[in-house]
Amino acid sequence: MNDEPTNRHEGRLVALVLVFLGLTLSVQLGRVPLMHEEGKRTLIAQEMLVSGDWVTPTLYGFPYLRKPPGHNWAIAVVSIPFGRVTRFSARFVSLLSHLSIALGVWWLVRKYRPEAAFAAFLIAVTNYLMLAEFAILAEIDMLFAASVFWSVFAYLYRPGRWWAVLLSALLMGYGVLIKGFAPLFVYPPLLVFALSGREGRGKRIATLAAHALLSLIPPALWLALYVSEHGLSDLLAEYAYEMSYRNEGNFGEWVVHLIRYPVEIAVVLLPWPLVLLLSRRRVRDRDWFYRATAIAFFAPFAFWALLPGSEERYLLPAFPFFAIWAGTHIELNRSVKPWVRKTLFSFTAALALAAAVYFALAGSTLPAVNCAVVAAAAAGFAFVRLDLRGAMIALIALFVLAHQHGLILQRVEIRYSHKAAAETVAARIVEDIPVLVHGDVSFREGTHISGLLHRPLINRRRVLDGPLAGELREFYYVTPPRFIFIDQPVLAVHPHPENAENTLVLQRVTR
Repeated sequence: MNDEPTNRHEGRLVALVLVFLGLTLSVQLGRVPLMHEEGKRTLIAQEMLVSGDWVTPTLYGFPYLRKPPGHNWAIAVVSIPFGRVTRFSARFVSLLSHLSIALGVWWLVRKYRPEAAFAAFLIAVTNYLMLAEFAILAEIDMLFAASVFWSVFAYLYRPGRWWAVLLSALLMGYGVLIKGFAPLFVYPPLLVFALSGREGRGKRIATLAAHALLSLIPPALWLALYVSEHGLSDLLAEYAYEMSYRNEGNFGEWVVHLIRYPVEIAVVLLPWPLVLLLSRRRVRDRDWFYRATAIAFFAPFAFWALLPGSEERYLLPAFPFFAIWAGTHIELNRSVKPWVRKTLFSFTAALALAAAVYFALAGSTLPAVNCAVVAAAAAGFAFVRLDLRGAMIALIALFVLAHQHGLILQRVEIRYSHKAAAETVAARIVEDIPVLVHGDVSFREGTHISGLLHRPLINRRRVLDGPLAGELREFYYVTPPRFIFIDQPVLAVHPHPENAENTLVLQRVTR
């Protein structure tokens, strides 16, 4: 084991990296407009808050069954202090998940391979796909990865303890409630542990079987509550569709995917595949922990590589185990040759300077200034003697600063903000009558409108085409312009600067 002063020094360095990343990444969480699937995730959580129904996830009042509600629960819980779902509260779930995974990796590896703990920590906290993408998005993937990792952590950190097995099983069950594929990532390393050694193997296998049964508790409880209200047929039909459409494709597409997928994974794990190639050392003591973490990465990697249509993000739960495996092969205390150091930092400085010029020409002043400062700092590091640990920390810090306050800040400036449209509409809704929306209204706008009003929004089709159609006499109606009621007054219009068809219109309808 490392001596106590070394442990304290490494612990302080881990804390410093986590605080730096946490503060730097959180700055833009509430500023960048919602993107991609974020509106769907946030609106479901917002409707849970205003309706009080935490069993049935809904979108504009329609049940949404393609994903279990575990991620939506997390967003809703974190959003309670804010009174509504905000960009910050929704994304903070992912950021916290990311940082917790990195801390857990360091904690776990320090127990079994202390010499590799800090390298594994750096790899876990800084691969590109997590750090620059999903850690700052209100998407399912980071929370799912955290539930999978902490399930393995609880099982392996205190092996054989009944409370650790129960905690691990419940975390795995929660992973099922987030995305449904947790066993794919959880059981390979646990099975390697169960089969390791000669003594106690039968007991470990029996414990693992008990773990599998206990992990069914969280999804079974939710399923029982859901079925008691709605039955099972719609849920099964939706999940069957979700599984079937992912398996489409032909042989040619499969071959292309088989070649492309490993390359994509190597890219999104940057810079660590390159560091591994340049500084790899042999590991002679390949014990059960080494084998378990290697299998925890390479088994799901092979699975997704063989399955056409798989995306890089599907492998996110396995990335912490790549960090542990790769961390045992990287020697961070190795000195960096002067020509390598100068090349790395000079190249970084050139990229940051090019970004500064680009942002300046695009009229984005603050991102340009930030990238110019990063370029100057990178040029200075080219003349500072560093070991591999110091060089990687410096490069990561420069990248994060340039990315968050360069590229991300420019996104804030140029992306259309659905929040402004929502504020325009919500300001004119003053009566306590139903608020109906057309299905083409963005979920991102719906999240903000519902949050500002603290009221549910109802899909027009659910009401006007349903049994209550004849009873509803007055309502507000939020819609794109092509679906307005011609004979009803318009209260507010918020033009979309890029596409007039996405202009938001508010009407007060009397029938």
